[in-house]
Amino acid sequence: MPSAPLGASVGREEKNAALEGLPAPKEPNLQARMNALRRQVEEMVEQKGEYTAMPQARAQTMHYMKGLKGAAALRRYCCTLSRLEDLDELIAAVFEEQRKAGLDPDDVREVPFP
Repeated sequence: MPSAPLGASVGREEKNAALEGLPAPKEPNLQARMNALRRQVEEMVEQKGEYTAMPQARAQTMHYMKGLKGAAALRRYCCTLSRLEDLDELIAAVFEEQRKAGLDPDDVREVPFP
């Protein structure tokens, strides 16, 4: 039986696992989160073009910063994205911010992704 009610705060994978009586899936590590972010923004740029996609990507990238050390500063950085190359700088800043906080960003353990 899940510890949280099956509501909006629980993701689809967690709901499916709870309904099937399976353990909840593990959270992605930081590298997996940043890879997913990069893929999502690249697909947006491919579909819409950089000029249209990057302002929309700003909001999407902010969601990926949730729960990270220095998230407020990283979200402010998200607001400056205007080119796909800026995303690489953001991802580098994410890893650097985690190192400054004393975390090992190359660690393969799960990073909370609320």
